[in-house]
Amino acid sequence: MPDTQLEEYLEEDLGAEDLEAAGLDVEQDATTYTFIQKLVLWIGGFLFFILFVILLFPYEEMTRLFIVQALDKSGTVVDFRKVNLSMFRPIKVDHFSVDTDSDIHLKSEEASVDVSFLGLYKKKVIGDMETLSLNFQWKNVELKFGSVVISYALNDINKDWISGIHGTINIEALKGVVVNTPEVPLIGDIKGVTIKSLIISTKKTGTTLVVEKANLKTSIASIDIKGKLIFRPRFENTGLNIAVCLEFTNEFLSRRPDIRGWMEAIPKQDGKPCVPLSGTIASPKADLPNLGL
Repeated sequence: MPDTQLEEYLEEDLGAEDLEAAGLDVEQDATTYTFIQKLVLWIGGFLFFILFVILLFPYEEMTRLFIVQALDKSGTVVDFRKVNLSMFRPIKVDHFSVDTDSDIHLKSEEASVDVSFLGLYKKKVIGDMETLSLNFQWKNVELKFGSVVISYALNDINKDWISGIHGTINIEALKGVVVNTPEVPLIGDIKGVTIKSLIISTKKTGTTLVVEKANLKTSIASIDIKGKLIFRPRFENTGLNIAVCLEFTNEFLSRRPDIRGWMEAIPKQDGKPCVPLSGTIASPKADLPNLGL
């Protein structure tokens, strides 16, 4: 009897299980999957689902909503056109803007933000922000910078900026220009003045912002600032208690010899003429009785 006919006869007579027990092969049904094959299909389906979520999940809207809720009571509005999220790299944000209830506006074409979402959940902001360009506007003051690095460690960001938020903010800006500003007493119009660098270190506690260090280098002068700012509900009413120390360039003094005279009447600190300023941000007062100010 041929082998094939023998196998058919044995299968009909003995059954598949008896044939397997006897050591004879029986072809499996094509629709039957082994455990390994099922496991591969499950894993493949799970990975496909994860890929689907990664590609189609609305990260931008979720990020926007998360930031809005985190800053709900601070009076600050943060917006952006596009955000590129990454698990291991800083967030890339296009057309980034910040608007406060005190008419301060910040805009950047592109910003790289290193921030912890877990920290935001805990009402903290700790990290760095780097921008390729930054435009600062407040009333009739406008400054532009080529690059800015801001390091921050702020707590209770869900509270108002005046008395609730506290922590440190450090700023380093390079390659800027004064676009617009009111005339500066005794100096005059400074529109178009080049800003070489700006370095600021501050610490905020309660309503007080302590300026631990601030240095502004421009094409006409180097300016050091130390002191305190006392925040009020409106930024323009923020109190000043600072000293502004000036060191003009020789090139500027050659064009403005009149400045040498009144600089001699200004009190000195560490050999530099320093102007004590009080009053408010909007209406600063220089304590210089020798100059009638």
